[in-house]
Amino acid sequence: MGGAVSTGEDNDDLIDNLLIADYIKTPAVEKVFRAVDRAFYYTEDQKDTAYKDVAWKHGNLHLSAPCIYSEVMESLKLEPNLSFLNLGCGTGYLSTMVGLILGPYGLNHGVEIHSDVVDYANKKLEEFKCHSVALDEYEFCEPKFIVGNCLQFGSECRMYDRVYCGAACPPEHENYMKNLIKVGGILVMPFNEELLQITRINQTTWDTKSVMPVSFASLILPKKEDCLHTTLLPDNKPLTLQEVCRSVIRSLLRKNIAPPRTTRPHRPPKRHAKKRCVRRLVIPIFEESDNEAPPNDSGSDSDDNGHNTRRHISAVIEHVFGQRNEFVRDLMDSPNRYGFSTLDFNEGSAEGPSEMQVEEEQSDKQSTSNGGAPSGTPSGDPRRTKALFLSKRLTFVDSSDSEKEEVAAAAAAAAVAVASDVDACVVYKSCLEEKILALPLPLALKHFLNNYRQFK
Repeated sequence: MGGAVSTGEDNDDLIDNLLIADYIKTPAVEKVFRAVDRAFYYTEDQKDTAYKDVAWKHGNLHLSAPCIYSEVMESLKLEPNLSFLNLGCGTGYLSTMVGLILGPYGLNHGVEIHSDVVDYANKKLEEFKCHSVALDEYEFCEPKFIVGNCLQFGSECRMYDRVYCGAACPPEHENYMKNLIKVGGILVMPFNEELLQITRINQTTWDTKSVMPVSFASLILPKKEDCLHTTLLPDNKPLTLQEVCRSVIRSLLRKNIAPPRTTRPHRPPKRHAKKRCVRRLVIPIFEESDNEAPPNDSGSDSDDNGHNTRRHISAVIEHVFGQRNEFVRDLMDSPNRYGFSTLDFNEGSAEGPSEMQVEEEQSDKQSTSNGGAPSGTPSGDPRRTKALFLSKRLTFVDSSDSEKEEVAAAAAAAAVAVASDVDACVVYKSCLEEKILALPLPLALKHFLNNYRQFK
């Protein structure tokens, strides 16, 4: 199931496409989707398909299509401090995004029938806690994963505010699932080839709404010999006083950090409208003057009187976001189409590597020294590479010095617009660490406040 949106180059491109298609509707959901890179939960040899809107399965590992997860997150209507149960939690991708919304006083449990998948989910969770800058922007409700069959809960099983089932529910277990949620709670599950949002009105009444048509594999029914065994959910242990103090201190420090990370402007288009998300990209275009003669047959940019037929920057292109790479490739192949005579797109020369290559190599070294941070961390973010490309590689060899300065200023402005989201990602981490280090506390307590992560 999937394929509703076009393929993205990175996680942000994928989220942009989901916004365009109106699968992501609220800023809170958009923000957590950007904070958790989908490719991080793929195996190393499968990451090339991570940003496609298709489901992924590798052995027992599984992820639903991004459009499905978008509808699930919107349908759950998550709020801080709620309890959440993920049935068929898989790699933990969805549970991690939910945990960022629930906050430190929520409850986040996941049940998975395959023990190897639970081991994989716990491994990814530990890596996320060590490397993700999202934990400096959010207070996290850490998910707890257990091995078991979600159709074998005992009668003493607690109820939850929000429940999601990641596999099709057999018809005979419909009421069983409905009774897992509290009054006022929401259950989202596939049932009879539809994704349903079920809200519990009172002890005996539920309101059911169809979200979208879906196709899911069915839940694995328990075997007869396993009927006497029940699946025990984790205990609801409250936070210790130290953990509460850490959360409060980090929240207070975070309020003093500016500028906070923001989502991209949220303008959800109509589902059926073929309007693309537009991002303003400044591209210099040199037009021919109406009062000057056309270029001569020799291909020179000057007329017979020696006047330059190319003028200063005269246009700003509203460039469709998501088509940027195609545009740049087209610009490289046919610069004359856009009013350029010659463009210097060389990545290096005989004199040595270009600034772009040097910065990319430094970025790769930094990523390696950080212990292989997950894809999407600032050190290797593709958006920064694109911004550097715009600011450093768009040079015009036939322009005057003043025109080159104007071109460089315009390209730099475009680079800032493209890379602003990347820079904002690291603000919380660097500033929060500085504020923690400045506190008059023993070093051991500072490490505790930093969630035992190393200070940079």
